Amino acid sequence: MTFSSPFLLPSLDNLSYSEANDDSFKENEINPWYLYHGWIEFETAQLFYKESQLSAQQINKILLLWHATLADYGLCAPFKDHNDLYNTVDATLVEGVPWESFIIDYKRPCPSNGCPQPQ
Repeated sequence: MTFSSPFLLPSLDNLSYSEANDDSFKENEINPWYLYHGWIEFETAQLFYKESQLSAQQINKILLLWHATLADYGLCAPFKDHNDLYNTVDATLVEGVPWESFIIDYKRPCPSNGCPQPQ
């Protein structure tokens, strides 16, 4: 069984589902989701964090429901809660570069011709 995703490298198109979720793949160009526990966790993070931009409360609610449906089988959802998701996303490297964020705060008066609006 093969899968296709717009988030995967083109060379991964012929990778089977079991190969995609094999934890024996570690950091390399063959496995872009090596920090994740397989393709499902990677795609879930992509959907929750980037595509849908769900709030922490929404993420927690979906994960709680997901955990509840899997509990009878001794399984759990890909992430414990929104913090687990955020920590995983924050640890993700992009082409070997770690994720970093910062806040800029401008406290000087606006120029006489007005302040430009953020884009």
